[in-house]
Amino acid sequence: MNEPNIYELTNPQKSIWITEQFYQGSSINNICGTAIIKEEVDFDLLKKAILEVLKKNDIFKTKLLLIEETPKQCITDNINSEITFYSVKDYEELDRIRKDIVSKSFNMLNSYLYNFYVFKMPNNQGAFMLNIHHILADSWTLGLISKEVIRIYSQLKNNKYNSESPIVSYEQYIKKEKEYMNSDRFLKDKTYWKNKFKNIPEIANINTIKDNITNINSYAGKRELYELNLTTVETIKHYCKQKNISLYNFFMSIFAVYI
Repeated sequence: MNEPNIYELTNPQKSIWITEQFYQGSSINNICGTAIIKEEVDFDLLKKAILEVLKKNDIFKTKLLLIEETPKQCITDNINSEITFYSVKDYEELDRIRKDIVSKSFNMLNSYLYNFYVFKMPNNQGAFMLNIHHILADSWTLGLISKEVIRIYSQLKNNKYNSESPIVSYEQYIKKEKEYMNSDRFLKDKTYWKNKFKNIPEIANINTIKDNITNINSYAGKRELYELNLTTVETIKHYCKQKNISLYNFFMSIFAVYI
């Protein structure tokens, strides 16, 4: 086995690490996604597909260390190959198990920060779920991982699987960020933004009533869900492509305008 490569946390990871320290022992940074397969499933091949995805992507080989009180990350050759299997009677039981899984916090240091689960339904249909810490991935990543599992599973079923390169190497991103931070471009950008925000603009925020808050460390919340029809979604995507912006920036801009 090769010696692990040890790196600083990236800037996005540092922000998540700070949040984790503020809400220690909570599941606030758990990212969880489930893919349901509405056909008869070969569960041995599904597990094999998951293991292939784990081996191909270095985020699943990443662990956090504390070196001289500073968080670091190391990328090893190892993965968490234990895939937990559940046989469930219906989707309600599946949902109860999912909620229980995502409510449990990860041990942050020197341990795997993700777990895969496979569910078998009575009709031999199935589902798989990834629960992963936000310091390794986001919800967009979950979508990519799910698509890759399904792609490899389909290839295995049809005896057409060929090993390919990883979806994205996070290690490459770490190195690129370090190169940028040491570049003339970074110094130029830094100067630009310092000048841009000499006068801090008004922060868009929602007023809160603090007098009634008894626990400022509470991470409890709730969600309002609104489904957009396909035509609206395609219109928004087309607009974002024209303006060369992401969907995230689009919705955050609308949110800022609203408040």
